Amino acid sequence: MRKVTFILATIILGIVIYTLIIGNDFLMPFIPLFAGILMLTTGVEQVKNNNKHIEGYIRLITSLCFFFFFISLI
Repeated sequence: MRKVTFILATIILGIVIYTLIIGNDFLMPFIPLFAGILMLTTGVEQVKNNNKHIEGYIRLITSLCFFFFFISLI
């Protein structure tokens, strides 16, 4: 799971840097999508590790909010 989170974080960073340098807003709606997937993977990882903290569940709920935000942008 660590590799997946690293790849997703790199994709988000690449899209943000590309958008800032080029000034093209075409890829901006994909940032919440990949951020939601990133939050989902980290939330599932924390819940799977049986951490009794609420942080894993909050990340799952936040990822759902990111997905709904992405759907509203399309």
